[in-house]
Amino acid sequence: AAGPSEQTAFSTRAHIFQIDPQTKKNWKPCSAEAVVINVLLEPRVQYRIVSSEAGKPVLNSILTPTSVFTKTSPKFGQWTDARAGTVYGLGFGAEADLQRFMEKYEEAVREIKAWAAEPAAPKDASIRRADESVTDDQQRAAEASQLATLRYENERLRAAMATSAAHAKQWENELATLKNNNARLTAALQDSAANVEEWKTQLSTWKEECARLKRRAQDAEALARDATEREAALRAKEGDNKHQLEIERLSKQAADLREANDRHVLRTRELDARVKDLEDQLRVALSGGDKARRLAQSAATVGAGLAARIAELQELQAALDAVAKDAARQ
Repeated sequence: AAGPSEQTAFSTRAHIFQIDPQTKKNWKPCSAEAVVINVLLEPRVQYRIVSSEAGKPVLNSILTPTSVFTKTSPKFGQWTDARAGTVYGLGFGAEADLQRFMEKYEEAVREIKAWAAEPAAPKDASIRRADESVTDDQQRAAEASQLATLRYENERLRAAMATSAAHAKQWENELATLKNNNARLTAALQDSAANVEEWKTQLSTWKEECARLKRRAQDAEALARDATEREAALRAKEGDNKHQLEIERLSKQAADLREANDRHVLRTRELDARVKDLEDQLRVALSGGDKARRLAQSAATVGAGLAARIAELQELQAALDAVAKDAARQ
């Protein structure tokens, strides 16, 4: 809480941390959440940075001419309190809040230095000795603060160097892995280039073979067409041969029929001569009864045979006409 002669010079909100006194590396939170940070001024006497949480003080740091606020990240800063023998840190919600607090901190330190540089009024011996004692205490406090700050910075640098060495080793391993992968990729690329050339050669060979096969297919197709035409011609010729054979068969049949017709014509002529002879005999024997009847019966028998021969001749003539028509159509 502010004293009766103090006034609030600046206020903000932040999380409060304190360096671990054992490890001097890790931060220990002093507040469970962001709390109000007040910079209190007692004119021409001192500046204090104070804060409390739930009514309990969590920060009370007096600034000196040698106090330094260090910004370690965009939202985090720290300073050494030599009198308390510790290092405090503040975590802000925004970088702008840290920047305003830092400006007020530096302004307070400059004002404290100006107070120390002002000439003092003459004092008696006891007051001078008290002032000298206070000055010596302030000097020792400043030296202690610088020493604590240097120790903290030294530890921080050592940790950073160790982390950097670990990262360097990791980067070396990653670089070796990348080199190995690069070599493998280069070899694979060379093999791929060789395979591409081989594939180009094979492709050219296959193209030539394909063209050759196409030419052979065209030749085979031409031969097939020629064979088809020849086959058609042979079939036509074979058909002509069959037609010729049929004509020859019909011609032979017609010749046989003509020969049979000639025979029938000859027989008819013989029958005609015999009928004429019988008619003559009939006229001669008109006067004889029995003899005449016998001659009449004989004439009737001859007439029936003659009619049968005439019918056979008519059938033969119809067959000859049909053969002649078939031969004319073919």
